[in-house]
Amino acid sequence: MDEKIRRLLNWFNGRKDFPYTLDINPTDKCNLKCKHCWQRAFKHIDSSYEISDKVWIKRIKEALNIRVKEFEITGGGEPLMRKDLTLKLIEIVKKGNTFGNITTNGTLFDEEDFKKLIKVRWDRITFSIEGPDKVSNDFIRGKGTFEKVMANLKILNKLKKRYKSKKPIVKFNVTVNIKNYDKLTKFIILARKVNCSIVHFDSLTVFTPLGKKLKLKTKHFKKFEEEAKRAQTLAKRLGIWTDIGDLTTNFLKQSNQMESILKNENKNDLNDFSLICYEPWWHLVIKTNGFAQPCCLYDEKVENIKSKSLKQIWFSKYFEEIRENIKNKKLPKFCSICNAGQVFENRRIRGELNKWMKK
Repeated sequence: MDEKIRRLLNWFNGRKDFPYTLDINPTDKCNLKCKHCWQRAFKHIDSSYEISDKVWIKRIKEALNIRVKEFEITGGGEPLMRKDLTLKLIEIVKKGNTFGNITTNGTLFDEEDFKKLIKVRWDRITFSIEGPDKVSNDFIRGKGTFEKVMANLKILNKLKKRYKSKKPIVKFNVTVNIKNYDKLTKFIILARKVNCSIVHFDSLTVFTPLGKKLKLKTKHFKKFEEEAKRAQTLAKRLGIWTDIGDLTTNFLKQSNQMESILKNENKNDLNDFSLICYEPWWHLVIKTNGFAQPCCLYDEKVENIKSKSLKQIWFSKYFEEIRENIKNKKLPKFCSICNAGQVFENRRIRGELNKWMKK
């Protein structure tokens, strides 16, 4: 049985369990100024609130002790802007025989960094890109970013071949926008070229007027649907995993207004295991400032790892109230900007739990 599903079953059978996944947000600093990023809504990002290396290391070791099995190093900024800390956390995570992923813009790696990741058998690097070519990608992420990422992928593949390692595997994260919606098959072709095995496509969350201009309009939907079908077919033929077939135009229309999609997600299921969202039962996110949340879209300042342990936070009144509200379909405001990837994972979980319910 999927360990995540087993822990959820424990919860629904009256036995509280520990989080399966921990998101680590080391920093909000970033070396890029992507046009669609949440940071463009602010003139200045203050990094003085960032958690110290000492606190991060203490809490990651604690996470291993409470049986966290999956670590996601990600965040509001670029993790490698705190490279020494990030690489230290990667080393600690892998000593615990757990799964590790880092989400990155891919521009700050050097050869020695990749050697370290290969040495500790880091599982996956997720590169966020916005185009399968330098024109479409660099329009959003900045001049020279596409060529830098491709150069780093070339180094990574060379080193994996030298050390005869399949890890870390490569994943692409792509937000569908008006600059790339008609190039979906080209992402799959690029993935094959650079030894990328997973391509995740997501809807665009709008944070600024500039971000709104990048969002697909009705006139783009037909072309998107045609291209999505071609990309799905090509990916299957090439052995590349993608979820583009699940990303319907409804997600693209409803981004920033996801409540109606979420409330309809489990309307046909009539058992105690069927919920709109399962994140608060398996997912713990620690933001750059140390505040703990049940998913990456929350932004509340209640429980902080500077003053409480992960165990105390996970079983706190704050998290219990969130779980109770989700059970009663009382969605917090943050659910309005839920992303497609989380909806897809909740569907998978719901399906697995329904199977066990029938048993």
